[in-house]
Amino acid sequence: MDAWTHRGRLGLAAICLGLSALVALLAALPSPAVAAPPPLPDLVVESGTAPASATAGRQVSIKVKVRNRGRKPAPVSRALVLLSRDAKRDVTDTKLGLVKIRKLARNKAVVSGGKLTIPSGQPAGSRRVILCADGDRMIRESKESNNCRTLANAIQVMPGGTGPTGPTGPTGPTSPTGPTGPTSPTGPTGPTGPTGPTTGLALSPSPLILGSLSYSFTNEESFDAIRYLTLTNLGPGASQPISIWSLGMHGGQYADLMAIGESHGGLNGCFEGQSLAVGAQCSIHVSWAPRNRSTTDMTGVVEIRLWNTTTVLASVPVSAAYQSRAYITGGLSPASLTANQGFKQRGDATLTNVGDSPATPSVSVSGPDAQFFAVDSNRENTCEGFSIAVDATCKLPIVFCAGVVRDYEASLVVTVNNVVTESSPLRATVRQLNDHPQCTHLQTND
Repeated sequence: MDAWTHRGRLGLAAICLGLSALVALLAALPSPAVAAPPPLPDLVVESGTAPASATAGRQVSIKVKVRNRGRKPAPVSRALVLLSRDAKRDVTDTKLGLVKIRKLARNKAVVSGGKLTIPSGQPAGSRRVILCADGDRMIRESKESNNCRTLANAIQVMPGGTGPTGPTGPTGPTSPTGPTGPTSPTGPTGPTGPTGPTTGLALSPSPLILGSLSYSFTNEESFDAIRYLTLTNLGPGASQPISIWSLGMHGGQYADLMAIGESHGGLNGCFEGQSLAVGAQCSIHVSWAPRNRSTTDMTGVVEIRLWNTTTVLASVPVSAAYQSRAYITGGLSPASLTANQGFKQRGDATLTNVGDSPATPSVSVSGPDAQFFAVDSNRENTCEGFSIAVDATCKLPIVFCAGVVRDYEASLVVTVNNVVTESSPLRATVRQLNDHPQCTHLQTND
């Protein structure tokens, strides 16, 4: 081997050793901290049941099993039941109604059911039943695309029939005409009210005002967003088959304005394909929950259309005022305090303003072992006393100290404008004591 070849191989080996050392050094560096997304519920339909056949114009029994797969409890919700020709959810599906689902803790499920009416105008044929958790879209979830499930079995819809006409009964005797009473005096004429429709279908109240609403940071239902409309047939004849449509705008985007037939105030719910007799009434549930942050109000319209057409038979304007509010969430990784397992441990909580206005958080510790945790005054605190901009984060230093070998648990409580916006767990473990700890003044004892 000549000298140049030998030197080349030695140089190549040195480069390889240097690269190996660099890779090892990079691997040893700590990974940058990434703020975990806030815990949210995740509602899914696991199963459901429907009859093999049904008659148009009559009720069917529907059951649905909903599970919360998310990391946060889910409030009361409602599952939407649809009839579909092609087993895929789209605008051609027929809405049968909503089934109430109780509050669900994490990884808990419930089976709920109800009797819903197949519209009398529903054409005969095979249909598929689609069940959608959070059907009126009132809950903010960690995943919004997994709410619906199509049942495996089809439901055969049969046309509704008119029963035979019974025999005419005998005519009763005519009662004698009584004397005419005195004429009452005419009272004063009252003020003239607004002119409404005198024939056809009418929606009331008009306009429909849903009140002041905010983005649902807490994942709770915005019950202030729910109102009911009454649909009345003023005559002169029976109405033609109808369908219910709604369209809303919020912040330049389509809003979750939803209108669907539902029983209320002693009235039956309006359903797709229904025809109202003269003087008859039915009820429509209207709800709206903001799906995006904004500073603008919502406007929209609810329409009653001729079945399977775009012809509008009646309409009502809908509006809701949008109110911005601050909301801070976040917390401490459960593993950050347990890594040491000594009597004194430290970690940094990351808080994020997910609201739509700046916020100054206040922090406290509660729970059975709250006295063993505190905000660490020896390290930088960029949360308390600071205004946190929208989508900005801050660092909150936490210290733990205890003198007994065991597990410890508490809660980090974040408050904005006297409203609790987050309560996240604090956990620590003492496995050994190197010396007798002094934990009297937790923030200053080093």
